[in-house]
Amino acid sequence: MNYRQYLTDKLTSTEYAILETLILQYENHLKKLGETKSVFKQDLILYLRVNYEIHIDERTLRDKIRSMFKKGIPVGGHSGQAGYFVLDEEEVERLINEDRSRCRKLLDHSHAGKKILAVMDGQQRFKGV
Repeated sequence: MNYRQYLTDKLTSTEYAILETLILQYENHLKKLGETKSVFKQDLILYLRVNYEIHIDERTLRDKIRSMFKKGIPVGGHSGQAGYFVLDEEEVERLINEDRSRCRKLLDHSHAGKKILAVMDGQQRFKGV
């Protein structure tokens, strides 16, 4: 069994359809058809509905993409480009860095919330606040 088959055997039918669609778009991009390599969320949802009879919403699509990435499939997106696409090594690194940055910001935000609670502890809260 080759590596690609090993990875794709772990995918659900919906995830496999997403992967096929993103690979097709990526191959068209490589053939210089003037298309971007990313597929916009709404276009991907519509394509899955029309060609695979798969009905999902944006949240489910995002969850499927995350699940595929966790299974070792290099697909995703990043803040520099709209939509989802097959990632190369540099883009995987960029995605990792974006995720780490987002985690640091969320951790800082939660620490600020803890400080607010510590100051508010035992004090009467203002009405409407």
